[in-house]
Parts: sequence; structure tokens; C-alpha cells
Amino acid sequence: MSTWGIENYVENRIPVFKNIVELEAPAFLLENSPLLSLDESENTYLVSLLATDQHILNENYLPFWGRLRVLGKSVTLSNEDSPVSFQIFREGHYTNKDIAPVIINEQTVMPGEALYLTKGVHTARSTLADQHLRLLWGENLSTPIQPAPDGPIFTKF
Repeated sequence: MSTWGIENYVENRIPVFKNIVELEAPAFLLENSPLLSLDESENTYLVSLLATDQHILNENYLPFWGRLRVLGKSVTLSNEDSPVSFQIFREGHYTNKDIAPVIINEQTVMPGEALYLTKGVHTARSTLADQHLRLLWGENLSTPIQPAPDGPIFTKF
């Protein structure tokens, strides 16, 4: 988001990321501004994202490598017998990044295994008493071997 974009966002106080995620579902989110940092401890701005935007980005973009987040889904599953509904905004293969199997749409998905999900609502059930499901868009994406850069992604031209 540009400086001008940030100024307009702060001034208007209208959530913008909810519509972007629901309609376009970009494959990744690049935290190229402190305002976009979903880790609130890294936000050095006097303002932050609106709660609606913060929630939809945290739920649908998972940390991948440094400041790069990839489309996915983060869902807390608390009971083996109670399915939880969740929404997928971009169809495609999603990889189970959890350490345990999970049951999605009544199909067991092992850790590291990918399954194809259509855009829409799906259900998940835990195979443990408490489980935090992490689905990452793509088939078995692996993070780069080299460490992520620490400094700014973009600098002055």
C-alpha cells in the first residue's frame, strides 16, 4: 500500500481488504509496509488496520517466508465430534501444514498432503482433542533455503 493509499485508508476508515480477499483472493500478501504487518508488535505506525481487515488477512494469509504470506486458512478445531465450517475464496490445491491429520469434507488429510478445494464453504474436524488447522494454498510449497531478508523489501528508486 502506498503512502497515499495509507492516508486515504486512515482518513476514510472503510475496510478494503475484506472485499479484495472475497472477490479476488490474491495468492500472496507482501507485508511491504509496517501498516500491513499482521504482527502488531511490528507495526510502527500510529494507526493500524481496521479490525475487519486485520481479521480477514490473519485468517486467510499464513506466514510463509519473512514478510511473505501465502493464501491459506487458519482454523481452530476444538472437538473431534464438532465440525467447523470455513470459507475458501480461491479454488485450488491446499496443503495440510498441521502436524496431525485432519478431516476435511469427511476426507482424512495427512500432514503435508494436498487436497483440491473449490471456492465456497467447507467443513473440518479435528483428529485430536484440540487442533489448529493450517491449510496453505498450493501443492507442498516449500520455503526457500536461504533466510528471508531482514530489511525493507522496497527502497527508494
